[in-house]
Amino acid sequence: MTSVFHSYRAMGLGITAPFPCPGFFPGAAPVAGRVVTLALGPVPTALQAPVAVFPLVQFDAAGRCLHEVPGIGRYLIHDRHHVTIEVLAPDGLARALRFFRGIPLAILCLRWGLVPLEATCIGLKDGALLLGGGTCGKSSLALALARQGYPLLADEGCALEMQETGEMLVWPSFPDVSLWPDSLEAAGLVPPAGAAGAGGRFVIDATGWFSPEPRPPVALCRMHRVRGGVVAPLIIHEGIRAFQLAMNMVSAGEMCPHPGAARGAFGVVTRLVAGIPVYECASPDGADGVLKTLHAVLADRMPPSPCTRADHPPAPHRVPGSAVGAQLSLSRS
Repeated sequence: MTSVFHSYRAMGLGITAPFPCPGFFPGAAPVAGRVVTLALGPVPTALQAPVAVFPLVQFDAAGRCLHEVPGIGRYLIHDRHHVTIEVLAPDGLARALRFFRGIPLAILCLRWGLVPLEATCIGLKDGALLLGGGTCGKSSLALALARQGYPLLADEGCALEMQETGEMLVWPSFPDVSLWPDSLEAAGLVPPAGAAGAGGRFVIDATGWFSPEPRPPVALCRMHRVRGGVVAPLIIHEGIRAFQLAMNMVSAGEMCPHPGAARGAFGVVTRLVAGIPVYECASPDGADGVLKTLHAVLADRMPPSPCTRADHPPAPHRVPGSAVGAQLSLSRS
């Protein structure tokens, strides 16, 4: 009996599995041969004779990588083509796949010569805007812009690739947005049934706003959240500070024991910051303040060109009578 394999694409990789992967974007591998196959099965609790050990991550001399998320799953990366997942919670495959998007997928990207970034990514007419920074409202911003028609490329992570020509591409990841309950309420949305994700956040289906095709990066912005209603001035960085801001967004780079992967990430990031503006800014609380900050970035270099996918129009769960839409205005040109 032949197994039916499901095909998906994320962060420049093709992902196949003999089981459905909820939340993954269906499609063939974006590059021929760049495919990772997932399987379910037993995974050891530790590697024999590991050569590198990090919290919850181990590597051995054969290049295998073991990652464990307690109570969720264990992930054994055999090589850049094969991963075995052991689900540790009853009926927990969906959660185990959610955590696969983190360290395991980042390590796979590095092994394929891609550079994984912990970044939100928004589509502009010129290419892709990368937004970094923790707990600064990136996901709320991504949802607000998506609802206005700006293509969503990634909420929690994307991948960079430097082509043989030297041109850069940003590969999109997954068609959803994760929001804290207060952010969900502020956006005028009700929690979708069964959408609770990791850490108490809710996962919102954003397929209707998602763009799966890669785009060239056109700007990077490291955001910080500040209290109060004043938008801090944008700072444009060059040289070592720009490099540091971008390198701080690289995911799992310090966990890869292969020198070639580390050198590759350094080279890609160096090329990235040499070719695009790198900003740093502080934004006040609330989606409106974040949008004002982003508009300052957009108005400086690249007015966006909103678009939507006609084959999958968005259908958000709105709270009746919500007036949040009036607060989410962003000028377009």
